[in-house]
Amino acid sequence: MTRPPLFLVLPLLLLSACGTQAPLASRQVALAPLRQTVVVGVTTKAQVLERFGPTTEQVFDDGRAVWLYHDGDTELVLLFDRAGIVRKTRQSVPLKYD
Repeated sequence: MTRPPLFLVLPLLLLSACGTQAPLASRQVALAPLRQTVVVGVTTKAQVLERFGPTTEQVFDDGRAVWLYHDGDTELVLLFDRAGIVRKTRQSVPLKYD
């Protein structure tokens, strides 16, 4: 029996782990200046922290981290690598929980 490639299995594992956790809180900030300030591959955690303040941080076992900021119903997610550099950003409307 052959195993499925890791790149197919890993996203499913990550998604299943996310489904079992409570939603994370985030810091209220004006997102337009944050989006204009953050440059993928350049901006550091220290720069974001200095300009926009602390927020919720989720750190993964491999050292990457996710920071969440919001403005009303819009949420901005920043993914940092192990060196503390922004590698990805995502803007979305957060899910509502009753």
